[in-house]
Amino acid sequence: MKIIEIKHPKLKKEIKEKWLKELRSGKYIQGTEYLKSISPDGARYCCLGILTDIYLEENKRGWIRPDSSDGTGVCGIKSTNNLSRNECLPSSEVNEWALDESYDGTGEPWAYRKKHPVDTNNLSDIKWSLWNDNDHGNKSFSEIADIIELYY
Repeated sequence: MKIIEIKHPKLKKEIKEKWLKELRSGKYIQGTEYLKSISPDGARYCCLGILTDIYLEENKRGWIRPDSSDGTGVCGIKSTNNLSRNECLPSSEVNEWALDESYDGTGEPWAYRKKHPVDTNNLSDIKWSLWNDNDHGNKSFSEIADIIELYY
């Protein structure tokens, strides 16, 4: 059995504090599959959508609204170079804004490991991600905030 230590980027302290506060605030309705979506009963956010919302607010930018006639659907964020529209995961500029200098722009910055050190024979058992916790793990924003405190 080969043991490796998995390192992943850390959040900048001030951004981590804001994100944790917003996740626990109760002001966001939890949604799945997209950073932000709008339904007849209001906006819904993934945990990473809340991080993106903080980024957009701080940078005086807004969400790209759905094109539907009734205003419902998926919102996106246009990259600053206007080459892509992110709807499911934070864009590279959100990642660079949120993560400290340990982030090199590669890999899965929102994945974490449940155990340290990692047994390479069992990676699938211990690798998880914040978006998966939100969309398929049935974790509340408060539970996700606890994970962020522990791993990021």
